[in-house]
Amino acid sequence: MGLGLGGGFGRYEGFYGLTLDNIIDMNVILADGTKKFVSATSNPDLYWAMRGAGHNFGIVTKLTFKIYDEVSPTWYTTTMIFKQDKLEPVFNQLNTLIANGTMPAR
Repeated sequence: MGLGLGGGFGRYEGFYGLTLDNIIDMNVILADGTKKFVSATSNPDLYWAMRGAGHNFGIVTKLTFKIYDEVSPTWYTTTMIFKQDKLEPVFNQLNTLIANGTMPAR
């Protein structure tokens, strides 16, 4: 839930946008205790504000997200550290590996 309220970078953002782009609606409790149903058509200003900075505007008790089929079953993540003199060769290899930005392909 917090991922979507703060933006939501993820491995499918190139296909479907940020996590916040896929929030359909939510139930929110405001600081004064008011309960609000929030969506693109119900309280649209609060809906816009909640998607990206939601933790500043209220407590979310329920979210409805769009979901999608898995695009690629194989994803890897790791942390690597390279010295400055090695960066250009590393980025050249990465660009070759990901086909200069055309990967992942469906």
